[in-house]
Amino acid sequence: TFYQRNIARYTVPERRVVRYAMITPEAVKAQAVPTDAEIAKTYQQDSARYAATEKRDITQVVVADQAGAAAIAAKVKGGTSLADAARGAGLEASTQTGVERAAYAGTTSAQVADAVFAAASGAVIGPVRTPLGWTVAKIDKVEKVAARSLDQVRGEIAAALGIRKSAEALSAIHDKIDDSLSKNATFDEVIADQKLAAVTTPALIASGINPDDPASKPDPALTPLVAAAFQAADGDGPQLVQVGTDGGFAVVALGRVVHSAPRPLAQVRAAVLKDVTADRARQAARRVAGEVLARINKGMPIQQSLAQTKLPMPPARTLTAARAQLAADPRGAPPALALMFSMAPNTAKTLAAPDDSGWFVIKLDSVQSGNATGNDAAIKAARGNIARSVGREYVEQFAKASRALVIRSVARAALAEQIGTDARECGRVGLHADIGTDCLGELLDIFAT
Repeated sequence: TFYQRNIARYTVPERRVVRYAMITPEAVKAQAVPTDAEIAKTYQQDSARYAATEKRDITQVVVADQAGAAAIAAKVKGGTSLADAARGAGLEASTQTGVERAAYAGTTSAQVADAVFAAASGAVIGPVRTPLGWTVAKIDKVEKVAARSLDQVRGEIAAALGIRKSAEALSAIHDKIDDSLSKNATFDEVIADQKLAAVTTPALIASGINPDDPASKPDPALTPLVAAAFQAADGDGPQLVQVGTDGGFAVVALGRVVHSAPRPLAQVRAAVLKDVTADRARQAARRVAGEVLARINKGMPIQQSLAQTKLPMPPARTLTAARAQLAADPRGAPPALALMFSMAPNTAKTLAAPDDSGWFVIKLDSVQSGNATGNDAAIKAARGNIARSVGREYVEQFAKASRALVIRSVARAALAEQIGTDARECGRVGLHADIGTDCLGELLDIFAT
């Protein structure tokens, strides 16, 4: 029967039931709330971070000699920008924005930082000696940052502490579960010990879809869990699987394996009837297309041949195409277009539609030779194609010639060695080998064998 011949169509792939429990930051939210004491302690430990400070925008240049640095400083004090003055000396000034004293000292020196942060906005500092040369700096902007009280930064500290405490709580639970699993704890034992909420999925295929539910769609949150379950074997213990990027994880166990099997005919009868009808329609369409083709190839006009089918179908369409269209689409030429350029004039062929919806009957009426005269783009493209082909041929010919040369060289070396050995046997070798014709002929005969 059709059902038996096409049993693969109605076979459900292997499915697996997944048991899991999620442990996410939300699950430890209550444990992650920082206390007032923790917030106050953090504020005290980071007091320097919240103290009053000063930030400055600074433009500077380092010069190799003091005289050159002094000349640049003089120009800047005279109204020239430091960037222009440095450029005039063949140097490039650099600018640091919103920098604090400690950070600036780390990139220059304490001496330069002391001078720069002691000066007023707009002042020109230097030249000041540094390990790299002489520094000239200009204070572009001074920003006073007031100290922040505990109340002002309470929310900021609480958020940071909450993230840290959440990560610590998740890590503690993860370590406890991992320790239990290493002692062969079962899924149910882990769930009970950690008071977790277990979930059991329906039987899912590897993509995460439930084939028994037409509306089923893969849940991205379950993708790593389903993948882990399909990698497990019957009898394997639970495992920990990372989920998301916030530190969450899941305890995953394989619940049950439902092996691949065809659905009973009674369950898929409607689908089978639909497929049978479609299959018969395809066969009938192919038969009709073959009959139309036979009449066309006997000389009947294509429209007349279509009319003799007595079937409602659209009239034949005329298509004119150029060979250049074959390469125009990066996805590849349509099959019907490609077939046209493999046919001889006044011949017809059939071609299955790409979507399996029917058959094309294609008749090639005529072929018109192209003329590239005046078409610079076509000529350039053809030259490029020819050049690539010729280039490959040159490489192949060079490789063959090189191999032949090596073989001849090896043969000559072998011949020379044999001649030298046998010539000595002939007793005619001195400073220069003087080999007689008879002896040489004898040696060549020996070498040839």
